This record gives sequence, C-alpha cells and structure tokens, in this order.
Amino acid sequence: MEAYDLVLRARDLLGHFDRVSNREARTLVARAIQLSPGYAEAYVVLAEAEYDRATMGWVEDPAEAVRRAEGAARRAIALDDPGASSRAHGTLGNLYSLTNNLEAALVEADLAIELNASDARAHSLRGGVLLWLGRIDESIASGEEARRFDPRLSSENGFNLAFAYYLAGRFRDAAATADVVAPRQPDDVFLVALRAAAYAELGETEEARRIAETVRRLDPYFKVELFGRRLVNPAHQKVVQDGLRKAGL
Repeated sequence: MEAYDLVLRARDLLGHFDRVSNREARTLVARAIQLSPGYAEAYVVLAEAEYDRATMGWVEDPAEAVRRAEGAARRAIALDDPGASSRAHGTLGNLYSLTNNLEAALVEADLAIELNASDARAHSLRGGVLLWLGRIDESIASGEEARRFDPRLSSENGFNLAFAYYLAGRFRDAAATADVVAPRQPDDVFLVALRAAAYAELGETEEARRIAETVRRLDPYFKVELFGRRLVNPAHQKVVQDGLRKAGL
C-alpha cells in the first residue's frame, strides 16, 4: 500500500510538466520499486517520467532517457498486469512515434486498447499516430473517443484532436479545442501556432495576428516551413503552413 501511495503521488507530479516535479516523481517511484520490485505500475510511471525528460529537454542525453523509458515499459509488460501493460504499450507507442516509427507506434496503441478499451491515453496516442500518417477521419474518431473517456482533455489529446480538426477543414472545432487546452499550456509554441492558423482560416484576422505575436515571443526563430514536418502527406503540411502564413507568421 505504501508503494501504491508513492506511485499515485508520482503520477500526480508528472501532470505538472516541469523539471522539478519530474525529478520528485522519479524519486518517489524509485522508493516504490525498492519497496515492491514486482509492482508493474511503478515501472509504467518511471517510463512516463523518462519519456517526458526526453521530449521536454530535461536531460543531457535524450537518447539515454528514451532507452530507460523503453526498458521500464518492457519491465512493466513482463510483470503481466493487464492494466499496467496497457499503459506500458501506450508509452512504447509514444516512444516509437517520437522516433517516427509510426507503424510500430500504431501497433502498440492497438495493443494498449486491446488490453484496456477505456484507456483514454491509448486512444489519444492512436489519434496522434493516425494524424501523422494522414488518416485524418480515423484520427478524429480516436481523439474523440479519448475525450469521451477523459473529458478533461489532456494536453496531448487536445493538440492532436485540434490539429486533426484543422486538417479536416473543421476550423471552428480546431480553434475551440485548442482554446480548451491553451490555458494549461501557455508556453507550448506549437499549440499557440495552431490556434493562430485556425483563427486565420476562420477569417478572424485580428485575433490570429494577436496569437501569432505570442508565437514570436515564445520562439523568435519560429519557422513556418518546419511546422507539421512529421505529417507524411505533403498536402497536409502545406495546408497548415498556409494557415500560419495567413496569421502573419
């Protein structure tokens, strides 16, 4: 029970998305593993913490953090706890997506959903992978399913779903979805840029340019031509980059 409490506290800390909270979460998880080496959920949270370190630039060697995240996720799967395994497969999917191995990421997302069909994070991951693959309608369906299970709308799912709406030409839905997440992620330059593009496409030029100024403040060297480069369909890249230019970027 003490290990369980430590893991819950660690998971809550990871939701803060800052370097100090991440460090505290890893300390708690290390104690949980020491108390209960066979507790699969502890390894899942460790994998998530290492993944965040790699993606947020909180570690000198991101590749090493990725390796640690993968090792922890595979350890969780080996312990054969279905719920933890689902989340571990989701983390592996995120890792594969990070390295642009999208087909492998989709396999992991599907495995996660097979183990736990109500796992919002797995549906969110699947929506993100399908977004990059250009399967936009499927991406929207997965993102909306994730939101059904987690109405709070996670930052990851919020961005992916807003982006998918945008590429489907549903600019009002894209702007509204991004607006929900924006107060929690005010420094996420990619989310801010997507909001600017959505408002530009809606013809709300003044608001789009106001948001674009925030993009410039967050990243004075922001390059439109690099936004959406993970999209495998060049036409999708062009659609979003055109919107960014309409916003004045």
